[in-house]
Amino acid sequence: MTDELKKEEEEVVEEVVEEVVEEVVEESKEEESSEEESKDPETEKLMNDLVSKLIKAQASEKAKTKKVKLVGAEKASEKSIAVYKSRKDGKTLVEMKESNVEALGNWFVSYAKYAKDKSPDEFATVKEYVQKLEYLNTGTAAEGGNLVPTILLQILTPILDDLAVMKPRCTVLDVVNSGSNSFDIPGVSSKPIVSWNAEAAQKGTTSMEFTKITLTPYILAAILPVTEQMITSTPFNIIQIVAEQLAEAIAREEDRVFVNGTGTAQPTGIDAYTFTTVNAGGALNWTHINDAYFSLQQQYRTRAYWIMHSVTIRTIANLMDSNNRPILEQNFLVEGFPGLKGRPVLENNNVSDNQIFFIDLKAYFIAQKRNMTIDIAREATVRDYNLWERNMVAIRVEEELDGELTTTQAGVEISHVRT
Repeated sequence: MTDELKKEEEEVVEEVVEEVVEEVVEESKEEESSEEESKDPETEKLMNDLVSKLIKAQASEKAKTKKVKLVGAEKASEKSIAVYKSRKDGKTLVEMKESNVEALGNWFVSYAKYAKDKSPDEFATVKEYVQKLEYLNTGTAAEGGNLVPTILLQILTPILDDLAVMKPRCTVLDVVNSGSNSFDIPGVSSKPIVSWNAEAAQKGTTSMEFTKITLTPYILAAILPVTEQMITSTPFNIIQIVAEQLAEAIAREEDRVFVNGTGTAQPTGIDAYTFTTVNAGGALNWTHINDAYFSLQQQYRTRAYWIMHSVTIRTIANLMDSNNRPILEQNFLVEGFPGLKGRPVLENNNVSDNQIFFIDLKAYFIAQKRNMTIDIAREATVRDYNLWERNMVAIRVEEELDGELTTTQAGVEISHVRT
């Protein structure tokens, strides 16, 4: 919005507010002169608060309407209803959108009961309605959050499990509500050693060194707006379709950064580390697979995974061992995947088709500060689009996490798989 347009909008708001307030005050004076019975001070204050809010809302709505005319956009199609008219000329002083009238009606019912019975309970209800004359939202359960269909998360969770390759096999730390923005994970960089000694001989000393990695969760999110008309007119469950697509997008992006992440505003992927490397010289064969397998220390080797591009899997599927047998164990699945020397082969097309990782993913730590959540909003502004004015719904998915490898001893890389 330009400065000139902002200034023009502010002038319109001031003009409308002054006009409406002047009319309401003038009429209120006339009505007060005809009333003999005094009003309760607290009730009067509440009524003034409500009228003030209605006046401001009406002024803002009129200003927005004039602004819309200025930029040539379409007006909101929801019907407006007059809720306060002048007794002199019947002119509408305050009007509201049809969807908000019911809330106002509930307030007047409570107000009438309090005016009659002076009940403290009714007064509390009246006060609550005045305080809650605000937009509904999904963040507060009682103000709309309970309306968010929980089925979305039930849909997203299995989709994530099915599509994700890396995360289900890594070490995931649940640090939700931890109250911290970073998390240190200590590790051992140098182990102590022991030595044999003769009887009564002086014993040797040893030492060890420690290291640590710091995980700083980053936000992964997306917002997808959908029109109300599309939701009601489409013969499919559009919310479910959107939820599935958002889940797939999150799963794909997680797998990408856990391999190729730079560590800047995102997790650090395994490709950013330097491992013991076996150079295949552009002609991968059975010997290179053996070298990589036995280059990994035993404690990591027994639970490591082969991670490679689909093109590389196809190449390995055509390789034979010294007895002319296929080296890819496709008939004996390991954890549901083809095996290579008894360990699963995971397909991840974020890995270059010119490299292979053999790595214990338990050494890759993921700090999950905020689990994936999905929210639906109707009263928000998304990139200058007012959802309520345009009869749109915004679906937002969001999570917060970071990931890093605790030790490079947990992996081996085969490079130069092909020329």
